[in-house]
Amino acid sequence: MSKLQKIRQVISHVFVVAWMIVIFCFSAQRGEESADLSGGISHLFMQIWNWIFQLGWDEAQLLEMTAIWDFPIRKLAHMTEFGILAVLVFAAIRFYTQMDTEKKRYLCAWLAAVVYAASDEFHQLFVPGRSGNLFDVGVDTCGITIALVLLYFVRRIYGRIRQL
Repeated sequence: MSKLQKIRQVISHVFVVAWMIVIFCFSAQRGEESADLSGGISHLFMQIWNWIFQLGWDEAQLLEMTAIWDFPIRKLAHMTEFGILAVLVFAAIRFYTQMDTEKKRYLCAWLAAVVYAASDEFHQLFVPGRSGNLFDVGVDTCGITIALVLLYFVRRIYGRIRQL
């Protein structure tokens, strides 16, 4: 392995570990703190939506829409954060000779991200005001699967464009 490949390998692994730490830190937030953060993000999203589409909602309507959309926005955030993890793992494992086929890389990235999602929910069992549940592991797994499927198609399209 060349020196440049070694550097790329280290950097890709640093990204994986850093992203795992980000996920861990979000999960380590107490329930109230987490709810405040996700509620604030949902409220901001609704303000942006109101502004883009010129809906003219007052604060009461914004709060009502925030309450309606908070759950789906939180679950999309779960899907996104674990989808990113899966893509980062996929990139990091390309350096291992055991991952000699693309199929093995996708499967390993999927499995590693799902295991981390399950461990993340287990971790939340010990955080005040939080609860770990299988539903969230399922949501995370959907995000992981969608991200890896999108990655597969992007790589295929990119490969075809490069052949032109």
